[in-house]
Amino acid sequence: MTEGVRTEKKKLFLQGLKDNLGIIESALRAAGVSRGTYDKWRRDDEEFNRSCDEVMEAQCDFVEGKLLQKINDGDISAIIFYLKTKGKKRGWTEKVVKEEKPIAQQLPQITGNAVDRRNEFYNRVTVKKEYLISRLKEQGKYTDELEVSVTLTAETYVQFEMLQDQMLSDDYQSVTVQISREGNERRQLNPQEAQLMALRRQLMKQLTAIGMTTDSKERKQDGDSFKDFLEEIKS
Repeated sequence: MTEGVRTEKKKLFLQGLKDNLGIIESALRAAGVSRGTYDKWRRDDEEFNRSCDEVMEAQCDFVEGKLLQKINDGDISAIIFYLKTKGKKRGWTEKVVKEEKPIAQQLPQITGNAVDRRNEFYNRVTVKKEYLISRLKEQGKYTDELEVSVTLTAETYVQFEMLQDQMLSDDYQSVTVQISREGNERRQLNPQEAQLMALRRQLMKQLTAIGMTTDSKERKQDGDSFKDFLEEIKS
């Protein structure tokens, strides 16, 4: 391969990389070169290597822009994905309770058809959200940047209430009994007990993140405990 041909193929590769959102295989086909040739160019040509990195970064910025656009449109999946990746330090990670399914997959469902369930859930979330915002504004802590976190906190609290309601039903049993094929009984704590505690911890973290709770010393001095807060928001 002559130097002129090599230079032209590198240009074709970089253009193919831009046109195909940073997908290397597509760019290789566009330039008509092998993966080995691409790797060699990366090692030996500093300018080419830098240009590839710039294209990758630009494409990443482009995709991030699309994600932020979805978030601005209120897409819940995009919001949760962003928090799980960018908000890990604030506790936005998905945890599994006792090697079972994630909490989100075990939450109780509101009875009725799909539309009724959705409407009832989000109506309850709206009430909780308005209350949280009013409390934060009273304390001078609310900003527009907190809206997403407040919404997710309100959703967690409604899920917490739903699970509590289910556990207070007449047919709920805190201890379940399983009978083996040999006729032996095995008693175990109802998994919903662990789910409730996990949701409680998750809610506490979310309330802390938006500034609705204080550290232990401040709570002792002001008499503002998490239990008091739950009772107040419930009433």
